[in-house]
Amino acid sequence: MNGTESVVLIGSDIPALTTDVLEEAFSTLESAQEENTCVIGPAKDGGYYLIGLNRHTGTNNIDELFQEIAWGTNSVLQQQIQAAEQLGIHCHLLPFRLQDVDTKDDLDEFELRTGISRHELLAPSWTVIIPVLNEAKNVKSAIDSAMQTASSLRYHTEVVVCDGGSTDGTPGIVRSAAQLYPEGKVKLVSSPKGRAVQMNTAVEHASGDYLLFLHADTCLPSSWQRVTHRTLSRPGVSMGAFRFGLKDASAEESSISSDSWWFRLQMRFLVRNANLKSTRFELPYGDQAFFMTKRQFLEVGGFPEFLLLEDVKMVALMKQHGHVAIAQGHPVLTSDRKWRQHGYFQVTARNICVMLAYKLRVHPDTLAGWYYSPVRRSTATDNPSVPS
Repeated sequence: MNGTESVVLIGSDIPALTTDVLEEAFSTLESAQEENTCVIGPAKDGGYYLIGLNRHTGTNNIDELFQEIAWGTNSVLQQQIQAAEQLGIHCHLLPFRLQDVDTKDDLDEFELRTGISRHELLAPSWTVIIPVLNEAKNVKSAIDSAMQTASSLRYHTEVVVCDGGSTDGTPGIVRSAAQLYPEGKVKLVSSPKGRAVQMNTAVEHASGDYLLFLHADTCLPSSWQRVTHRTLSRPGVSMGAFRFGLKDASAEESSISSDSWWFRLQMRFLVRNANLKSTRFELPYGDQAFFMTKRQFLEVGGFPEFLLLEDVKMVALMKQHGHVAIAQGHPVLTSDRKWRQHGYFQVTARNICVMLAYKLRVHPDTLAGWYYSPVRRSTATDNPSVPS
């Protein structure tokens, strides 16, 4: 307590604990600064969930305050008050009598206060959402990567593909892929064109407790469910994303990559720069497969339905609620098609211009009109916010 006026200790199993309770505790201690005072928050089971002391409490008193208490019984609160009074410490009880979570019978309180169901805790379910527009060449690989651990008993997985009006046969490929998996595991829905609109529409059809947003030209690593759940379990994390990686589009088509050393160097720099930004500054991009609880997604209102930079805005929204964490382990692999088609420097320059204009408060829909100009219509699903 050196240098501190008041200290409050709380239990970690009190789902109804709010800032109002903490403010009341500190206020009680501050109003009695000239006294040897403690404040206690009574629990419904006869124990307590909070105890606070001010700077006038002697070190010896603190050492003795918690001795000879029958912890785990319904008389803990009364014993604690008696121990304090014997040491000359004045006790104040908070007006909030809260319930802690000690047994399975207390889970009703946990569900009520947190909105987290027992099913979500015991058998977490995932919905992988894939927005598509003319992605006939890529969509099946994306679906397969999402469903590769679908047989796991620990996690339940479904895929919702939302088509924005494809004309290249993408919906037919999705339907064919769906037949390879149990009925209802792969769903096809449709919406107006626009990645944000498509992803929000897909969420309306999602049954999972957790959501993962996967671009059609991106594949997930084999351990994605375990890694994502572990990432979201970190304290203070509101959203996660994977490390960025690239898959060689030319090698997929010809089985042999003939890229120059210069292009390969550019791609290595691109990957390194992307991962540096996302890990150090918590600034991942949509290609890195955002994931979060459905509850958190709904709380921020879903993706802002811009025609461009919806991922950048989503990261900003999520950072208001906690950390944006990058999952440890293997990266997602995104097609290098746009850098291969347009060149590293052209893509980089265009992306930088878009982001600078956005920082200068140019609306994303205005930027979309420029970005999706006739010269780029062949790759209209490209994401300009990919790091460069």
